[in-house]
Amino acid sequence: MRKSWTEEEVDALKELYWEKENSLKDIANKYNVTVGTVLYHFKKYNISRRTRIDALKLAYKKARRFAHTKKSPRGIHNQFVGSWSEDEDKLAINLIEKGYLLQDIAKILNRTPGALYTRNHKKWKIHMKGTPQWREMASNTTKRTHNRERTSELKKKRKQWCKKGGMVGSLKRWKSGKYPRVERRCKYCGKIFRVLKCQTKGGRKKFCNRKCFEAWWKQNVPTLVQRTPNKKEKKLLQLLREHGFSFNYVGDGKVTINGLCPDFIGYRNKIIELFGDYWHKKHSNREYYTEKGRTSIFQKYGYDLLVIWEHELDSQEEVIRKVEDFVEHQG
Repeated sequence: MRKSWTEEEVDALKELYWEKENSLKDIANKYNVTVGTVLYHFKKYNISRRTRIDALKLAYKKARRFAHTKKSPRGIHNQFVGSWSEDEDKLAINLIEKGYLLQDIAKILNRTPGALYTRNHKKWKIHMKGTPQWREMASNTTKRTHNRERTSELKKKRKQWCKKGGMVGSLKRWKSGKYPRVERRCKYCGKIFRVLKCQTKGGRKKFCNRKCFEAWWKQNVPTLVQRTPNKKEKKLLQLLREHGFSFNYVGDGKVTINGLCPDFIGYRNKIIELFGDYWHKKHSNREYYTEKGRTSIFQKYGYDLLVIWEHELDSQEEVIRKVEDFVEHQG
């Protein structure tokens, strides 16, 4: 198709679509272009298109018109709207008696298994499972025999489980200790507890409860994860040293207090924490991420806390004044 069309060519395109009832695919095949190109010219020259209901009606009409063919020109299958001929009925009945499955017959007749099932239910009325050929073929199918054996095994296990009392019986056996159990020592508190043997695979069940695990995590993990100060912490550390404040960086895990790792520690048990605007506001529902929560935790161990937020580093004079007041205050 060319980019610019004359009025006669546009009228011919309208005639193909509306009067001759051609689809977009038919027009594309006629001009040897894609359907997208045809749509582009329809939009360019403001040619109206059919509604979905009109398109379905036309498709049904064309399927009726070409009912005796294998396929209609628009690619619509005649599985339901197409009438059955006597030859098709004879061939389908013959194939069913020979033991063919509906899927195979549908491929031969170019129909769907659903159409064959409907036709058999309404007219042929052949009990397919009653034919000896079908039974023989079904018994030789490995998939069917495998499923049958599997279902029989599950039924046997189900019966045995019900005889033993079902869910109530399994709970009684669980409480009575019939399942093998082993003794483990808690990694944190040293308490001896009993667990199922299957739960100890892969080094699991090292703690007696969740509280012991969380306490061990707070104490040990910060010391295992060594890190260097980030850009904001380096900026604050440089600012403190320039004005003569003796604060050391301990955010790499050198010092932990109740599982918490402070950023800077100075003389007389003074702690400075640098809070990021994004991270500490995001987790504001957790106590040890808030300013109030950390202050209360550090005060239990005799430490005073000063929190400096990330946005406060933009005004260095206010940060220095804040640190001076904090150092001079006798906690």
